[in-house]
Amino acid sequence: MLEPNSEWEVAFTGDRCVLARTFGSGADEVSLKFVQREPGHKFGAQLYGAPLALATKPETLTYQWTPDTHLRSSHSARSGTIRETIPALLFSGTFAEAIEAEDADDLPKTVILKPGESRGPVPTDMPPVFGEPRKTEISATTIAGALARPLTLKLETTKSAFAELKDCQSKMVAAWGLDASALGNVAQRAKPKNPSMWVTSRDIPKVILQRRITQKTVVKFRLSISANGTVDRCTTIEESPEALLNELTCELVAKRARFEPALDKDGEPAADFYISSVRWQTPR
Repeated sequence: MLEPNSEWEVAFTGDRCVLARTFGSGADEVSLKFVQREPGHKFGAQLYGAPLALATKPETLTYQWTPDTHLRSSHSARSGTIRETIPALLFSGTFAEAIEAEDADDLPKTVILKPGESRGPVPTDMPPVFGEPRKTEISATTIAGALARPLTLKLETTKSAFAELKDCQSKMVAAWGLDASALGNVAQRAKPKNPSMWVTSRDIPKVILQRRITQKTVVKFRLSISANGTVDRCTTIEESPEALLNELTCELVAKRARFEPALDKDGEPAADFYISSVRWQTPR
């Protein structure tokens, strides 16, 4: 088990909150970062260090939280390197599902545009913006399977660390131009109207069709929604290599998207946000 060699540190980087700590020493040192791009319970995790060198494909990774005894399989881990030589593993929010409350939410699903289809961002029932931190302390996590040997990190004091991360959420939404205290008072999230009409296969620009891009191009966006259900602002938060599609995604969604307004605890309309993505693909 690798012991921590630093305190938990929380940083706000403009579009995300990061909770970081390092473990072990020398050749065994590992850095762990929990990354949060929106309020709530969904986190990504990034790990860096020599012990993370893979012996097999990353799809075989498993992880386990202590004191939880349930063994989880990761279907979303990606491997790579930083500074060209240091092994790295990246996990989606499923990696951190045990860190926060049990009602962890999923983002709206990605939309696949196929020939002849017309589909927009898929609506989901979303929980309150700010959830309550987990009451149980998570003492350690073990990653195994694809690694040359299992790796266990002694986390310690996750409850207080994630309470600090929740404070960072307020700074994050303020940077979006939203009132964190008002968002915390939202009892019913904004619901999208007719999302199938927001983006369609007919919106693919001719220049893109002529180039016949075969790879799937995903653009992730965030909407700031007014109290009357209209879009105040659209921001691309994960862009594709196609600048034209990045711009077009927000142009179309901002123009077409409408919502049933969010409601606060008194039943009054309130501002909210919405995050989703569009996957563009030209017909074969």
